[in-house]
Amino acid sequence: MTNSLSFDHFSEYGSTRQEKEARAIAAELARRDQESLKLYEPHKIQKLFHQQRACEVLFQAGNRVGKSLAGFVEDARAVTGQDPYKKYPDENGVLVLVGMDQAHIGRTMHKYLFRPGSFWLIEDKRSKKLRSYRPWNKADVKRKHERVMAPPLIPERFVNQKSWSWYDKRSYAFKSVELVNGWTIYAYSSTAKPAQGFQADLIHIDEDLETYDWYAEMVARLTDRDGYLRWTALPHAKNEALTNLTERAEDEEEEHGTDYKKRDVVVCRATIFDNPHLPKKAVERNVAIWRNEGEDVYRQRALGELTTDSVLMYPSFSKQLHNGLRDDPPLHPAVAELRARGGTPPKSWCRYVTIDPGHQICAALLWAVPPPEEYGVCKFVYDEIYIPQSDAAKFANAMAAKTDGYSFQEFIFDMHGGRLTSTAGGKQPYQIYSEELERRDVRCELTQSNFTAGSPDIPGRVQVLRELMRIEKRFPALFVLIDRCPNLVRELVRFKKKKTARGVVLDEGERKRTATHAVECLEYGAHHGLVYVKPPQRLKRSSLASQLIKEKKHRKAKRRAKNAGRQYDHIPLGAIGDGVQQ
Repeated sequence: MTNSLSFDHFSEYGSTRQEKEARAIAAELARRDQESLKLYEPHKIQKLFHQQRACEVLFQAGNRVGKSLAGFVEDARAVTGQDPYKKYPDENGVLVLVGMDQAHIGRTMHKYLFRPGSFWLIEDKRSKKLRSYRPWNKADVKRKHERVMAPPLIPERFVNQKSWSWYDKRSYAFKSVELVNGWTIYAYSSTAKPAQGFQADLIHIDEDLETYDWYAEMVARLTDRDGYLRWTALPHAKNEALTNLTERAEDEEEEHGTDYKKRDVVVCRATIFDNPHLPKKAVERNVAIWRNEGEDVYRQRALGELTTDSVLMYPSFSKQLHNGLRDDPPLHPAVAELRARGGTPPKSWCRYVTIDPGHQICAALLWAVPPPEEYGVCKFVYDEIYIPQSDAAKFANAMAAKTDGYSFQEFIFDMHGGRLTSTAGGKQPYQIYSEELERRDVRCELTQSNFTAGSPDIPGRVQVLRELMRIEKRFPALFVLIDRCPNLVRELVRFKKKKTARGVVLDEGERKRTATHAVECLEYGAHHGLVYVKPPQRLKRSSLASQLIKEKKHRKAKRRAKNAGRQYDHIPLGAIGDGVQQ
């Protein structure tokens, strides 16, 4: 294969020594020109991954998408001072690699970084130089037999060969190695206890972790050096680390969108169809195999989705199917009615409130039940109350604002939480809540400012709610106004089942470590039944401001009557604005 520099250019050096030096320089330049980092051609998702300056970046993808290659290229660029985005120090840095187990260190990490074969190269016909093999190019495919393996991502010239430390040298499972520029690379297995006592500029977690503790400890190790964490993984759910990181990224994406400069956590997602380096026939064959093994396998391995349906408490909940304001057909007649009214339920619909009191978070859901003879049996959650650091007064103020002018049939209350702690005055919390509602004239038809106890039967509540979410005759019986109930939706899609120490999934919700305040309100409503009762016809309750205005007009009219020398007993409110007739 022809080098990029011809040796004939150095014939002017008469001395054999000079000629040898020139040839050595030319050979070294040619060798460096053909190093893997110079020839690496990232696809669009890999390039997006490399560009990120967020503290934590997850490359979440299916099989054969190039996530691990991108992760180890990022490592090699960092430790050799060749990162084009200048995120890392050129010298004296620390890279920490974390794999699932010791075998992963030798089989994957050492192989990508220090052995040939991370990707394929082929000689370009025009330039006569090596470049990445492009399987979408028919000419390359015809010359497939000419491919050669790319050299190690970290060239040998960077490695201090005397510095190697090994777990098992025969299987390439290394502990650490030093580079000539002062960078040190450490490799750890997540089956051991989390490593401590170091600071890092870059931590790369490849694939899954044995325990959540590793993730928490690695984040702490980045603090002093203001370092970066990069995670490349097929979407697993062995522990909460990966799912929690994904959820944090989703929260930041909702807040900042694609303005990556404002985000601390980013997830780069790729499917098998995003990798142009894979032959089309191989992709089709793999997809067919994964589809045959089941939808979850296909979604995980081909689409790179975090399939948590088997561990979610309410996997059938869908933001699309259960959206009370969905705009795509078919539309439930009650949904069409609600859309026509801008999301405000008609006064002919029966309303309920379910309440989960608490100081850390106080949650309540507002329900509307349409007449079943017109719309069939269905229920809508049309609004929510979600107050951090709450108390009875704050809750009552929120209820007054949400319920003013409407008739509510019943207030359903988590009486278990409401009875847990007595106050200094001997009153239980639910009594305090009731009194605060009464002060603000917030009442329901059945119990006035008092409450109906929500069911303490947790398994029963779960079962009834799951039944409500099922699709029957094209529609579920439960609808949620997604945009008006963001906290409920967030809790629903993150509410997972408990796992035993051995990883066995139980059909029991993890309610202690997961926010379920709004979800429990949903369960109370489902178990109660929320039967439709025709609301009474009454005038809208006057607000405090309108009452004060009426009283002021009343006093003014009384003074006018007194000044006119007449006895004043009563003035119809309709005549106040017209003054007093003589």
